[in-house]
Formats: sequence, C-alpha cells, structure tokens
Amino acid sequence: MTKSNAFLFTLLLPIFFIGSLLFKNNFPSFSGHLSNVIVSDTLTEDEKRLPENALKGLKIADGLRIQLFASEPIMTNPTNIDVDDKGRVWVCEAFNYRPAITGKETHKAGDRILILEDTKGTGRADKATTFYQGPDVNVALGICVLGDKVYVSCSPNV
Repeated sequence: MTKSNAFLFTLLLPIFFIGSLLFKNNFPSFSGHLSNVIVSDTLTEDEKRLPENALKGLKIADGLRIQLFASEPIMTNPTNIDVDDKGRVWVCEAFNYRPAITGKETHKAGDRILILEDTKGTGRADKATTFYQGPDVNVALGICVLGDKVYVSCSPNV
C-alpha cells in the first residue's frame, strides 16, 4: 500500500465504520429525507457538552439509529478512530490540545492512544486501555490498525 493510499484508507475507514454501525439490515436504501431531529436549541453551552446531550441536534435519516458509544470520563477530546478486527475502537485522544484556549491543565505524560471495548455487549464502551501515551503523540490526528500493526499520524510524523 502506498503512503497516499494508506492515508486515504485512514481517513475513510472511520467513516465507513460509523456508517456501518448506523445502517440497519445491511445498508438498506432509504429516501434520504431527514425527519428525526432531536432539538438542542434550548440547551446552554455547558449542557450541550454533557454526554446525555451528545446526540441532540443530529439529523437522523429514516431507518437509521444512533447511540453514544463512549464519552468522558473514559476519554477526552477524540481526534480520530479506527476499529480493529476484534471490534475494539482505537482512539487518538488530544487532551493536551490548546491548553491556553481550553483553560485545562495538560497531562505531563502526553496524549494517549486508547483502546475502547464493549465487554458486556451493551453497545457502550466499558473498558479503556492505554495503548500508548507520550508527548510525541500530542494531538495525533490519525490512526490505522492493520492486523498487529498500528500506524499513528502526528504531524509531521507517522
């Protein structure tokens, strides 16, 4: 696989994964009209950031359903995901991103690459394992898991 193909694969795989989770009955055709909108206009800015409100404001096409898989405190500020052949979700977490703007203290150990699992079959992540943590992956923006290899892109490195 060339570098450009690997990059494209890294970008498209999470989109495919999310789409495959949302479609029922093996990708049925649908009219494309969006009628299921959960209103978020009445929420304050702080309320909009609560996990229980994460799905509000999303437009859902008929025949689809959405469900929150993971939220704080199991992870913070995900920037990219991939799914391995075991169904585990690998996450680039950018906790240290722009502390001057967020007002948050940084983790001196650096950002993390997490592996999230649903070990109980509930559709929600209930286990998080830190695969790697270090300042060399601060604000990693890409991850690709291929068999027993993990590729992480964190500008200017892969």
